[in-house]
Amino acid sequence: MLNSDQIALVRAQLRDLYADAFQSRFADLMENFCGSNFKRIRAHGARGDRGCDGYLSSMEEVFACYGALGGKASVQAQCDKIRSDFAKAKAAMEGPKMARWTFVHNLVDGLSTDAVSELDRLRQENPEILIDTFGLPEFLEIWPHKALHAPRLQRPAAERPRPPRDDREWMDPKYPHIPLIGREEMLHDLRGWLQGADVAVRVLTAAGGSGKSRLAWELCRAAEKEGWDAGFLNRDALEQLLSHPDPSAWCWYRPTLLVFDYAAYAAGGLRTWFLRLAELGECRFALRILLLERHGKPGEGWWDVVFDAPGSDGDNRAVQGLLNPPSPVLFPEMMSLPWRRNILAAVLKAQGVPTSLPDDPSFNKQLETLSWGSQPLFLIMAALLSAQRNLSTLLTFSRTKLVMEMAGREISRIKGFANGRPRQQILCRLAACATLAGGLTRQDAMALADEEKRTGGYPTTGDPGEFADWLHNALPGPDDSIAPILPDMLGEAVLLTLFQENQEKDYSTVARAFDLAPEKTAAALVHCVQDYSDPFHPEQHQQPIQWLSRLIDRPELSLKHARAIAQSMPITTIALKQLAVTVRQGIVNRLKAEVQQGQRATLDPLLASELNNLGVELADLGRHQEALLATEEAVELYRPLAARQPDAYGPDLAMSLNNLGNWLSALGRRQEALLATEEAVELYRPLAARHPDACGPDLATSLNNLGNWLSALGRHQEALLATEEAVELYRPLAARHPDAYGPDLATSLNNLGNRLSALGRRQEALLATEEAVELYRPLAARHPDAYGPDLARSLNNLGNRLSALGRHQEALLATEEAVELYRPLAARHPDAYGPDLAGSL
Repeated sequence: MLNSDQIALVRAQLRDLYADAFQSRFADLMENFCGSNFKRIRAHGARGDRGCDGYLSSMEEVFACYGALGGKASVQAQCDKIRSDFAKAKAAMEGPKMARWTFVHNLVDGLSTDAVSELDRLRQENPEILIDTFGLPEFLEIWPHKALHAPRLQRPAAERPRPPRDDREWMDPKYPHIPLIGREEMLHDLRGWLQGADVAVRVLTAAGGSGKSRLAWELCRAAEKEGWDAGFLNRDALEQLLSHPDPSAWCWYRPTLLVFDYAAYAAGGLRTWFLRLAELGECRFALRILLLERHGKPGEGWWDVVFDAPGSDGDNRAVQGLLNPPSPVLFPEMMSLPWRRNILAAVLKAQGVPTSLPDDPSFNKQLETLSWGSQPLFLIMAALLSAQRNLSTLLTFSRTKLVMEMAGREISRIKGFANGRPRQQILCRLAACATLAGGLTRQDAMALADEEKRTGGYPTTGDPGEFADWLHNALPGPDDSIAPILPDMLGEAVLLTLFQENQEKDYSTVARAFDLAPEKTAAALVHCVQDYSDPFHPEQHQQPIQWLSRLIDRPELSLKHARAIAQSMPITTIALKQLAVTVRQGIVNRLKAEVQQGQRATLDPLLASELNNLGVELADLGRHQEALLATEEAVELYRPLAARQPDAYGPDLAMSLNNLGNWLSALGRRQEALLATEEAVELYRPLAARHPDACGPDLATSLNNLGNWLSALGRHQEALLATEEAVELYRPLAARHPDAYGPDLATSLNNLGNRLSALGRRQEALLATEEAVELYRPLAARHPDAYGPDLARSLNNLGNRLSALGRHQEALLATEEAVELYRPLAARHPDAYGPDLAGSL
């Protein structure tokens, strides 16, 4: 709220504004407050502005401005202005609809009685139009309210933009050229998440090309229509916002939705931002922050940097309190044939292609079994390419071949902006640099052009300014900047296509992009490995792995950038697992060297965290002995820290002990595994009692492991008690957050069935296993690769339980279902699932 002095200042400033100056100030304030939702209208020719000085699209509201000299006007002048402006606006609004008409004025002492009566008369004569005024009280609402994010927010494109000019624009998710299909339920859920006047953060994870950005843009459009400020905020904008000299000045002045893509590469900034937001207390307006990433889950990588930093238990609880739900929302794959057909048909229709989609059994079968058919981006690419190639032929392509075909078209398009082969080659390499660096300024583009000309052997070919102009024309960004090639998959394919000739020359270009934008370049290379880890084309991801390896080995690489690269590597990506270990080991070695050289007094918490991460990554490669050594070292570093600050470092010590138990068990050292896990449980108990939401899930996980180790040692009754306690902890968590904790509850129930069966309590074992199966079914339906093996394992156990009770026909059905689930898994991963299939048979 403004104080009396501030209110007096606003009154004085309003009085000083007259005619066009008043209209201009009103438009400035509304554009800041409403973003692109507000359209300023200027006078054109003899007809003037026709009584319309501004238009609010979401409300279909027309504004008529009256800036009176000195903030005063005669009664007759007020009435005449209201009557004439309304009449002109009503006559003029033939295209855009006028559902509301608002008279904006600087009469700070209020409207005259006759003017109020004139407004009432207009309301009676025009009941279909809401008629209102905008004066001092409304100006006090928006006058001082300039959100720091407002000028940096990328807002949604108009509902009916111009037709796309090229493939890039067809695939750009911010344009509504292609309707959102098959995601209505998720959009409905997200719109429900917008309700409430608080701060809430949600994380949405999915593979590249799955449509998460398109969904987010659609949510932004829906939010704008409801009066929200909505759009995408990039990392540079976040850094500028956080560097404001008065951090407390950052605020928002109406309901706001901010989408942040590539959350992993701004983890540190996001944590700072969320801590600041958590300190605000009660909020007047809702703020929703939607984070988009390809991967992320508690216990690894960027997630822990943002929400679970070592030694910061109080701060962790604060930022975790913003999460709704408390773990990432997985983006479900769309598998149905009708959905796939609808995507293709929508693109063909939007392009104005006269031919209809084939509807014969052969085509439908081909489309239904298409491996990349669950990701809309690739279906859009196929439809775009169908103008040159038969669609049925395109559906025989691998995902990699399809995108490479599209990359060839994009390279040809970019070459068209320059004349002569040397210039075209340099221009394409500059486009690759822009893609690696996440965009370029004109100055950066000119500097890179000089370097590319020199290393390419064409030092006198073309002026750097010409290259910058060509590049901006090919990849236009805001102002004079150059945008990256988007979407990611297309940009990465262009990169891999262009960089095949000269390894040293290609690496030097990558290194220049890295020097310009280290974290963005690392992000692009990691995404490249993820997107092109095609087992049929292994050479595709070797280049970016080699580039990353060489960048990591550079002596000048800072510890900050090395950690950023490590955090960006999901251990679930097989092609990156070994590289992730190499990076993490390098970080550990560097930290130890800094301590030994006296550069820092101590790095215990950071070193302990990196050692624990190293242990997880080594174990994921099956290198359990090395994982054990790293985790033992982490435990020894955490012990004195936890003794001095139990709330801050107790959870980290418990986590490392739990991991230690896992690695010891994998090495067959069961008694030692049991001791480590028992200590973890004892540490977690008081923590979970004080902080149930933050530490309860960790206690449940350790209890589940404890049950497994006790059972392996033949201590079945104790194992049962530990597993029952884990189940009871998971039940309320899964009830509140089924996506986050449903899988953990299912795992514990499956283990509970095993514990009960070992004690001869067969009927109870059956009930626990049946419940596990019912929990796994919907999870496996939405995410077959992730939860299909768990469902198969539970079904196999269910068959055993039913057989033990003499219900052999039902047991056979359960086992047959398990076999059908295991067959494709064993075909793709014989070493992992071949034994399970054999056991079920």
